[in-house]
Amino acid sequence: VTKLDAAALGSGPIDVRVRLSPADGTALPLSESIRLDAAESKPIMFRRGSSTGPRFLPAGSPLFSRTERVRLEFPGGPAAGEKPGTGRLLDRGGTATQIPVLVSERTDEATGLRWIVADSSLAALIPGDFVIEVVFTRESGEVRSLTPIRVGR
Repeated sequence: VTKLDAAALGSGPIDVRVRLSPADGTALPLSESIRLDAAESKPIMFRRGSSTGPRFLPAGSPLFSRTERVRLEFPGGPAAGEKPGTGRLLDRGGTATQIPVLVSERTDEATGLRWIVADSSLAALIPGDFVIEVVFTRESGEVRSLTPIRVGR
């Protein structure tokens, strides 16, 4: 297992070769090459609701119910020269709703990684398609991220 320091990698595309081998050696190892773009800030999506209790759990899809909260976490934070900015919840037509999106930062205690966090409740929304817009600043300028979600019943 190898850990990479995202801040030290800089920006631009990064080629990563992944090799998975079973510990008991009963199967052939699998290997794959993937290309990551460190300049892109793709969030990790989490949900919290009656089925998860007080914990946020990874969201397997962008489909949420009105009884849930949505959380987006972007890698970075001050170590990568990023600062929290603003967030908005947009409707399908791109119009800002009155639903607040709180933007903050956190440090993961286990890894020491810094994250920009956007959090919002979905209770006041009608079923439909929405976009969470998060704006934060980097040393190179302002970054705007648009993340689509669908709210069901």
